[in-house]
Amino acid sequence: MLNVAFAEAKEKVANGTEYWSMVSDFVERFANLSIENAAQQEHNVLIRRVVAHDPEIYPELNRLYPEPFIRDGKLDFTRAPDPLPLAFGFGGRACHGRYFADSIIFIMIASIPHVFDIGPPLDENGLPIKVKLE
Repeated sequence: MLNVAFAEAKEKVANGTEYWSMVSDFVERFANLSIENAAQQEHNVLIRRVVAHDPEIYPELNRLYPEPFIRDGKLDFTRAPDPLPLAFGFGGRACHGRYFADSIIFIMIASIPHVFDIGPPLDENGLPIKVKLE
């Protein structure tokens, strides 16, 4: 399925066909709608805001701190919701690029050890310097 979407995008760009911007699409769709209809159309945005501002999970929204995710001196992310539905949406309006983004991130993470020599620093003789962890 991804190959079909990619081929379609390549064909449109090669032919010079323009895609409407997200803003112009939004304005065209919602310019003549009432507030209630616009809210129904964009309910995912509202739900995302409610989930991201849940005081049970994030008691102080305007402060960046790791304490809610530390239990007994160790990181514990069991209280945090899965961020993927929040970032990419859910239901019929879910972003179709989610799996494409997952693949790109996987490939980039796998490429870093292949391209770069990750290891301790070397001294003037080319021998590894022992790193002391504090």
